[in-house]
Amino acid sequence: MIVSFLVFWLPFTINILQIPPYPELKSGAFNQSFSLEPFVLFNAILLLYLLFSKTKFPFSRKDGLLVLIIVLFFFPSLINGANVDVKYTVFFLIRILNLTLFYVLLRSCFEKETIFRGVYDALSILVICQFFLALLFPVLGIESATEWFLPGSSKWAAEGRGGRLSAIGIFSHPGNLALFCLISFSFFYSAFLLKVKRRDSIVFLVLSVLTLLLTLSRSGVLGFLFSFSVILYIFKNPNSSLFSLKRIIYISVIGAIVFAVIYLFTPIGEYFQGDNFDEMAKARLVHWFAGFEIIRLHPFFGVGLNTHISYFAAELPILDGFFARSPIHNIHIIMLAETGIIGFACLFLLFSKVFKRSALMVNKEVSVNKKVLNLAFSGVLIAFIIYGNLGWSPFANEQISMVYLLYYFSSRI
Repeated sequence: MIVSFLVFWLPFTINILQIPPYPELKSGAFNQSFSLEPFVLFNAILLLYLLFSKTKFPFSRKDGLLVLIIVLFFFPSLINGANVDVKYTVFFLIRILNLTLFYVLLRSCFEKETIFRGVYDALSILVICQFFLALLFPVLGIESATEWFLPGSSKWAAEGRGGRLSAIGIFSHPGNLALFCLISFSFFYSAFLLKVKRRDSIVFLVLSVLTLLLTLSRSGVLGFLFSFSVILYIFKNPNSSLFSLKRIIYISVIGAIVFAVIYLFTPIGEYFQGDNFDEMAKARLVHWFAGFEIIRLHPFFGVGLNTHISYFAAELPILDGFFARSPIHNIHIIMLAETGIIGFACLFLLFSKVFKRSALMVNKEVSVNKKVLNLAFSGVLIAFIIYGNLGWSPFANEQISMVYLLYYFSSRI
C-alpha cells in the first residue's frame, strides 16, 4: 500500500516549489528550475525512516556505478563552451540524481515482492483514473475535466489534433497520456503473458489501449504496434537476436497487420489522413532542420543537455513563436544536438546493452516479477524510440520518471 502510494505520484506534474520560478516564455524545455516534486519529499521521509530505524543504507556497487555513469554523461555538457545556459543542465542532473535516490530508498525500505506489488497496484489505479478521465472528455464532452490537474490543458485536448477532441488525462498534452498508456500496456501485457494476475492484467491492458486510442495520437498508435510485436516475439523467442532477419520480418508483419486492421476498420484511420497531418509534418521539418543546424555547428559534443531551446533563442533568433519555445519533435535529433555524435554513440551502446539484457532475462532462472519488468522495459524502450521519431514527449519529466522506474528495478528485483 505504501509503495503503491509513493509510485502513484510519479507521473503527476506537481511542483510544490520552483527555484527560480518557472519562466513561462523563456527558453528551456524540460527542467527550467529546481522543483520540490513529490518524490523529493518522499526522499526526505524515507531517509528519516532509515535514520531512526537504524537500518543500513544499502547503496550497492551497482548503484554507485549507475550514479558514476550519470555524472560522466552529464560532465561534457557542464564544461561545454557551447552550452548557453548551464543551469538548465544542472537542474536536469539534480532531478535524475533525486530520482535515483528515490528508487534506491524504495529498495532499501521494502522487500522486492512488496515493491513489485506496489508498482503493479499504482499502475492499475493510474490506468483506471486515466480511462475515467478519458470517458469524461472527450467521450462525454465534459471539458472542465481536462483542467482538474493542469489548468490550461483544455486547449490541447480540444484543439491539439486538428480540432478533434482528444483524451488528455492528468497530463498537459494528449501525447503524454499516449506515452503513459504505452508504459502501462507494456507492463500489463508482459504480466499477462507471464501469468501474473492474468485476469486483472488483461483488464488493465485493454483499458490502456482504449485510452490510447482516445488520445488520437498517431505516434502513440505506431509505438503500440511495435511494442505489442516486440514483447510477443521476445516472449516466444527469448534466445534469438532481436536484430536477426527472422525477427525483423516477424515484427514488421505483425505490426503491419495490426496497423492495417486499425487503419481500415476503426475511426483511428481517419486522422492518419486528417486535415492537420500535412501541417504538422511541415512544422516538424522546420524543427528538424534547426536541429540539424546545431549538429552541423557542434557535431562532437553538442550544445549541452537540456539546452537546445536556449540555444535557439541565443544563436538562432530567426526561429520565433512555437518553434522558439517548443522542443524539437524528434528525441534522436535532440540527443544529437545536445550531446553530439560522441554522447549519442555512448547512449546508443548503453541502451543496446540494456535492451539485450532485458530481452534475454525472460529465459533465465529468475523471479517472474523480474521477467515482467524486463519484458515490459523492452517493449517500452522500443515504443519510445518509435514515438520519438515524431515527438519529444518521451523526454517529458513524467515519462522519464516511469521509464527509469522500470529500468532501475528490472535489474534489482
